[in-house]
Amino acid sequence: MRNADDYFKSGLRNNLVNYPAAAADYSKTIELNPSHSEAYLKRGTLRYKILKQYREALADLDKVIELKPDCAPAYLHRGVVKCNLRMFDSALPDFDRAEELDPNDERVYLNRGKNKYMLKYDEKEVRLDLEKAILFGSTAAADMLKLFYGSGMDSARNPHSPPPTPLPPTAPTAATIHLHGKPPGAAMGGRTKRGLTQRLAVGSSHGNNWSEKTGG
Repeated sequence: MRNADDYFKSGLRNNLVNYPAAAADYSKTIELNPSHSEAYLKRGTLRYKILKQYREALADLDKVIELKPDCAPAYLHRGVVKCNLRMFDSALPDFDRAEELDPNDERVYLNRGKNKYMLKYDEKEVRLDLEKAILFGSTAAADMLKLFYGSGMDSARNPHSPPPTPLPPTAPTAATIHLHGKPPGAAMGGRTKRGLTQRLAVGSSHGNNWSEKTGG
């Protein structure tokens, strides 16, 4: 007779090829062992990443945290699920806790930075998180920074940045652009900005999803 661990291992195998079967295996694992935190974590992650079952995923991740309060991935994934459900205020403490438990996970800073942007935090606060993610090697964070503010990471804070290229004498400076009514980063017009905000304001009702790896 198959036990909980047998079903869990089957779920790990099916996780690569048959997602509904994997979810069923994790469910059987939990039925036989209701304290199997890894099964809840795997099923919750699968439910939101692949099956787009955000409410069910949230319940699974709540259970993981109940069983294993120091599980950093559970807080990260729960924060992402809450963002998909547009629970932006509630997601922020989850990202904070994930950072406390695993300060070396770039995904925490990427998602918290985007979350703060959605909550209309000051640019400095958003940049702080996204630039941390960039220092860990996140190209998604670099792209996001340019989308949000029209500029990348401050080279003074990025040890990997090449030296700046001097502008030719005839090139307009940032101050000149500002005097013409277009401050640095203002190339993103109102329509584009609104479109970006709509793409970022994700939720299951919109048919798109917020991914913890890309923040988009």
